[in-house]
Order: sequence, then structure tokens, then C-alpha cells
Amino acid sequence: MNRKSAIILIVSVAVAVMVAVAVFVIVRRRDSSRKTGRGLVRYARSQLGRPYWWGTNGQTATPELLAKLQQTYPDQYGQAMYDDAPSQFGQRVHDCAGLIEAYMWSVDGSRDGEIIPGSNGFPDTTANNMYASAIEKGDINTLPEIPGIALHRDRHAGVYIGKGKVIEAKGHKFGVVETDLASGGWQHWFKVPGIEY
Repeated sequence: MNRKSAIILIVSVAVAVMVAVAVFVIVRRRDSSRKTGRGLVRYARSQLGRPYWWGTNGQTATPELLAKLQQTYPDQYGQAMYDDAPSQFGQRVHDCAGLIEAYMWSVDGSRDGEIIPGSNGFPDTTANNMYASAIEKGDINTLPEIPGIALHRDRHAGVYIGKGKVIEAKGHKFGVVETDLASGGWQHWFKVPGIEY
């Protein structure tokens, strides 16, 4: 093999390797943005024990965020129940619908991964609007045994994780907790638009 042929061979192999790496990266990115019911369950579990803050969807608690929320939601944040907020600074915070939104907007679905609000075509919404916009839904008595199905009662949402258990951002007093399906007062189930079940 002469020198020119060797150079052509080396360049050809290098280009083939670069193309293969590029395809692998594109496929991995596409897979990481794919949202599944089991992925929602994993994300919800990773948030157990974290604080509940009204009007949040996975942000990190800071004094600036608290001041903004107090201005935006004075009826919710004027209460003394948020006096403990400084002890929660630095933690990821959610409200009930925000727990689902944060997963939908997460880049990789991890406990502390990047969240891009409004991404994946999923709107910032309320628990009632999330339920109303769902195409597949039903009465709680017809709940399918599918992990990641969302649960609804008036002005509240949770994530069914299977075997009669739910993860919900229950309220400021409780934070993100695991509860029993039977004790939650749930009225409906629904498949979150954009999640594969």
C-alpha cells in the first residue's frame, strides 16, 4: 500500500467512526427526551422527602424564588406556614402538578438534572387543567394497574406507582410523600399527554 492509499484509508476510517459516534449521540439524546410512565415513577421517587412549595415545578428553592412566589401568590405565601422556607433553600421544590411538570420538562429525568420549563411541548398548568386535557382518563374505580398513571381529585394530582401506592406533593406540611391510594380521596385517573405507557 502506498502512502496516498494509507492516508485515504485512515481518513475514511476516521470519518466512519465520527459518523457512528454522531448517530449514537443523536439516538441517546432522543431516548433521554422520551417520557414514560416508569420514568415518571423513577423521578417522583427521587423527589421523596423534598419540600412542597405552591406554584413550583422543580426549581431550586432560593430567597429570590421565595420573594417572587410571595409576590405572585400572596394568599398562599402570606401564611406563617412558609416561615421554615429558609431551611429548605438549596432543595428542589414542587407543588402537586409541578411534580409531573418537572419530569416532563427534565432533560434526563434524574433527581437533580436540568429542567427546561415548557419543553417537550408540555404546558405549565394546574392539576384540574392537566386532568381536563387528558384524552385517556376514567373514574378511580377503573384505575388500570399501570405505573406512572396520574391521579386526580379537585385541585390536586399525584402519581400512581403501582400496588396501591401513590407519590404526591401533598402540601407544605408534608412535602413529597408516598401514600396509600385508598386514603387519598382520589376521584379519577388519567394518562399524562406526552408520556408513553
